[in-house]
Amino acid sequence: MKKYLFAGSAIALLSAVPAQAAEVIFTDRTAFDAATGAGLTFESFETEQSGATVNYPGFSVTESNGFDFITHTSINSFFTSATSDGANSIWFDDNGSSLATFVFDAPINAFGFDVAAAAAGTMTFSGGAAGSFALGADTPTFFGLISDTAFTTLQFDMSGGPEVGFDALSFGIANVAAVPEPATWAFMIFGFGAIGGALRRNRKANVKVSYA
Repeated sequence: MKKYLFAGSAIALLSAVPAQAAEVIFTDRTAFDAATGAGLTFESFETEQSGATVNYPGFSVTESNGFDFITHTSINSFFTSATSDGANSIWFDDNGSSLATFVFDAPINAFGFDVAAAAAGTMTFSGGAAGSFALGADTPTFFGLISDTAFTTLQFDMSGGPEVGFDALSFGIANVAAVPEPATWAFMIFGFGAIGGALRRNRKANVKVSYA
């Protein structure tokens, strides 16, 4: 009986774990597209714009705490390595504590784009989700995330002076199941292990040995 109580306690403890926002990060566009399915909005930044804030269908991008200026590749072709789709991209000079803030007209839970920097470093993101990822010099890198909680804002920062460019943005609502938090997985493994161990011990205890 104690064995079953122990396993039952593990399962009860598992069910008591509070639900938290979960995010899945992608570094491969093919995997991101497969996970999000059809229906996301795509923006290639081919329309020429420049200023502290640039507006595109469904969202805007603003730079703050730096030069406060986002430019278009075709307007200022200094940083062309950010272009990964079409002929153009948008970029800004991330000096000091600059932030590039994406604000969406409606809540989304899926976001992915190609991002490049003129120098290698670490890009951090915050707002609707938070974390960081590495960027090589002049090498467009895919970054994507899917969250089980919708958001309207994402901020990107790569302080230290490199030009940072964005291209080939996909965003919208993806129908995905919530991903268990690491703590939840630990309790699941613990609980299932306890059940398995209890059942094995119970079978051994009920085996009758006879001798010829």
